[in-house]
Amino acid sequence: SNFLPIHYMMQRLRLSYVLLLCPFFFIQISANAQISQGGTPYSFNDNSLAAEFHTLEMPPFDLQPLLIEDSIDMLAGNVPYRSGKAHEVSLNLSNSGTWETLPNGDKIWRLKITSPGAFSINLLYDQFFMPQGAELFIYNSDRSDVLGAFTASNNNPGGTFSTFLTSGETTILEYYEPAAVSGQGVISISSVVHGYRQMLGNNERGYGDAGFCNINVNCPEGEEWQDQKRSVGMVLLGNGTRWCSGALVNNTAQDGTPYFLTANHCRNGESNWIIVFNYESPGCENMNGPLNQTIQYTTLRAFNSASDFALVELSTPPPADYNVYYSGWSRINEPHEWSVGIHHPRGDIKKICFDNDPVTSSQWGSGPSNTHWRVGNWEEGTTEPSSSGSPLFDPEKRITGQLHGGTASCTSITYDAYGKFAVSWDYGSSPSSRLKEWLDPIETGAEVLDGWDPNNAGIQYDASLIEIIEPMGHYCETDSIHPVVVISNSGAVELVSLVVSYQLNQGDFVNMLWEGLLETGGNDTLYLEPFAVPVGNHQLFVMVSEPNGQADENPFNNGFLRNFGTNGHNIAIELLTDDQSEELTWMLINDDGEVLYQYDSLSNNTLYNWPLCMAPGCYTFVIENSNGGLSDPGYYSISNNSLSQSIAFGNAFDGADSISFCLSFPAVSFTAAQDTICNGSELQFYNHSMGAESFFWEFEGGEPSTSTEENPLVYYAQTGAYDVSLTIVNGTDTVTFTQDNYVTVEVCTGLERIETSPVVQVQPNPANGRFQVMLTGAGSQTIRLSVLNAYSQEVYKQEFESSGSVIKIPVNISHLPGGIYFLLIESAAGKTVKKIVKH
Repeated sequence: SNFLPIHYMMQRLRLSYVLLLCPFFFIQISANAQISQGGTPYSFNDNSLAAEFHTLEMPPFDLQPLLIEDSIDMLAGNVPYRSGKAHEVSLNLSNSGTWETLPNGDKIWRLKITSPGAFSINLLYDQFFMPQGAELFIYNSDRSDVLGAFTASNNNPGGTFSTFLTSGETTILEYYEPAAVSGQGVISISSVVHGYRQMLGNNERGYGDAGFCNINVNCPEGEEWQDQKRSVGMVLLGNGTRWCSGALVNNTAQDGTPYFLTANHCRNGESNWIIVFNYESPGCENMNGPLNQTIQYTTLRAFNSASDFALVELSTPPPADYNVYYSGWSRINEPHEWSVGIHHPRGDIKKICFDNDPVTSSQWGSGPSNTHWRVGNWEEGTTEPSSSGSPLFDPEKRITGQLHGGTASCTSITYDAYGKFAVSWDYGSSPSSRLKEWLDPIETGAEVLDGWDPNNAGIQYDASLIEIIEPMGHYCETDSIHPVVVISNSGAVELVSLVVSYQLNQGDFVNMLWEGLLETGGNDTLYLEPFAVPVGNHQLFVMVSEPNGQADENPFNNGFLRNFGTNGHNIAIELLTDDQSEELTWMLINDDGEVLYQYDSLSNNTLYNWPLCMAPGCYTFVIENSNGGLSDPGYYSISNNSLSQSIAFGNAFDGADSISFCLSFPAVSFTAAQDTICNGSELQFYNHSMGAESFFWEFEGGEPSTSTEENPLVYYAQTGAYDVSLTIVNGTDTVTFTQDNYVTVEVCTGLERIETSPVVQVQPNPANGRFQVMLTGAGSQTIRLSVLNAYSQEVYKQEFESSGSVIKIPVNISHLPGGIYFLLIESAAGKTVKKIVKH
C-alpha cells in the first residue's frame, strides 16, 4: 500500500454506531451542464498525430438581408438580439472527421470547420453522448479559445447539447475515445452557427449596447440588492444569441432545486439554453464581465401565457464557486409601494432599475384581466429587449412577477408590464401550467418565502463536510481504506453532535455519531472506521447531518463524492549511473504532458531505485544527459512489479532515450516457473493479473489443454515450442494475453532435469550481450547464476545472496561470440534454465 502513516490524538471525538434516517442532501460535485472539466486536447502534446485532417467549409450566404431584418427588429424594440446565421448540417463521427488509432488502441477523431468571415463559430448537437473516459474539446485555430473537456458528466436526458463560441472563422473538434468504450460515443452536429456580429467584445451589440440611462448592478444604487442580483441570469440560445433574462427561485423545501423563472414568450428550444450567471461589471464603471459561469440544458417544468411565465429546471445546481442565490417570492395579490428590476438589457452586463411608485394591476393586450403588474415609469434605469423574463422585486426583496414587455427605454419614459407571480401560482389547471406544485413541494400553503443562500448566510444549524482527505487518487496492493474527513460548523449555533455517514459503491450506509465541540467556523478532522475494498475503481460518498439533533438548514454542503482506485500499478524504476552523471536527468510524463516525477543531481556510479504507485493510463519515461548520454556499465530499467513484467531495459545511449508505455485495468499477466523444460515434465504457471474474477487458460501441447484454475500445473509430453494464453474476466471486461512459443520442451541430455525454482525473466532477449535478469519469489537464500554454451560448458558465473521478493542482476557476456546460450539459476529450491540469445 502507498498509505502514509497517520498518527493522531482523537481528542473530543467519539464515534459510535447509530440508526439514521437519511435526510435530503446534495453532493458537492459538478454534474451535467456546460461545466467543462479542464485539461488539454491530446493533439497539443502528441506530434505523432497527422498534421492534416478532414476540413469542411460552410457555404457563403448573403448577409445584407439579415442585417435589414435586424434593423427592423431593433426599431420594433421587442425582439431579442440576433448575432449568427445557422448553417443546417448533419455531421457525425461516421460521415465526417478523421479517426486515428493510438498505440494502446485508444482513438482520436478530429474535424475542422471553417466559415469564412465569421467573427465566431458555435455548434448545436441534436445527439450527444460521452461514454466514461471519453473527452471532447473545441478550440480555434490559434488555440486562444479552448472549450472542454466535455465528458460523461455533460450527458443530459434529452441527448442534445450545444457548445459556446470560439472566436475566428475556424473551429476544431477533437474527440478522444478510450479503447474500452470504442464505438459508444455519439456526436451529431445539427447546426454550425456563423457569428456575423462580434459577441465577445464591444464592437456592435451585447456588452456596452444597453441604453445610456442603465445602471450597473454594482453601482452604489445596487448596494442593498447584492444577494438578489446573484439569482439573476442571462439566457443564451444554443446559437449564442443573448435572448432573455430570468432568476433562480427558492422553494419551500429550501433544498436548492435549481428552478429558473423567466417569461413564457422566451420559450424556444429550452434543451439548448445556456444560462449565464454573474455576467456583470465588477464595479460601477462599465467593464465587460465573465461569460464562463454557465449551465447548459434546461427542462421545462411549467408555463402559462396568461401571466407569461415559464419555469425551467437547470440540469444541475450551479457549482459553489458561482456563488448564486435563490430569490424569495410573494404570491400576495396586492400592489407594493415601490419596485426594483434586475436584468440584462440588450444582452449587456447586469443592470438594476428603480420605480418609486406603487405598481398597479393590469392586463396584457386582450388577455385576462388583472394578470400583470404595471410599472408606470422607471425613475432610475430602464428595461430593454433581452430584459424579458427578468424578476420584479417588492420592498421585501421578494419576486412578484417577471417582465412580459412594455415601451420603456432611455428615450421613452413609459410603462412596463410584469406577469403576476400570484396569477402564475395557481391560474393553470395542472402542475405543468402553474407554479404551486414546484415551489411548494411540501405543501406549506405559504404566501411568501424569503430567499435562500446556499452560502449559509443567517443559517443557525449547518453541519458541513468540507474535505475528504483520504482516500484520494489510486492505491497499490491495499485491501483496506482508512477514510479521513474534515467537518465544519457553518451555522450560527455551537455544535456538540452530528451524524457522520459513509457509503461505498452505493452499498449500505455506515452511520456514526460524532460528539465534541465545534464553534461557528470551527473544523475537526475525523478518522473513520476502515473498510475493505477489492482491486478496482470505487466511489465513496460521505455526508453529515442532524447537527445537535436538528434538521440541517443547508443541505448543499452536506456531502462529498470521491472516486478512487485500488488498481494502481507498482512500478519500479532502477538506474545505475556511470562516472559522468552530473547532468543526468529522468522524467515521467503523463498523457496530458504533465511531469509527474523528475530526478536530477544524481551521483556517479550509484545504483538508484524508485518505487512508484501509478494509476492506469499512458506514460512516457525520458532519460537524458547533456554530458554525453549514459555509458557502460550504466543502465536503466522499468519494471511492473504488480504484473511481474519488465517494461523496459536500456544501457548505453547517446544523448537521450524515451520509452512510452501504458498501464491498464483490468490487466492480464502470467509467468511460468521456467520457459524451457524437459519432455515428460510438469510446469507450474503463476497468474499475476489485476482485477481477475475468473480465469481461462489455454495450453498448446499441454495436458490439460485448458484450465480455470488460478495457478495451474501442466504436463508436457512432446518436444516443441508452445503458445500459452490466459483470459481474465472483470465484470463486463474480458482481457486476453497470449505469449507465442512461450514454453520450449526439449529432450534433456547435457543438462540434468530441471526442478522448480524462483520465477526468472530476462530483458532484453535477444540482446547484444547485456541482459538484466529479474528473479521473483527468491526469498532469502544463496543464488548461483551461470551461463552455459550450447555444449553445456560454463562460460560465466556469479553467486549472491538474495533478500527480497524481486531482485535484479545485470549479466554481461558481450565478450562472448554470438549464438544461443542457457542461463542456469540454482538455489536450494532447485534449478531454472532460460534460453538467451546474443546477437
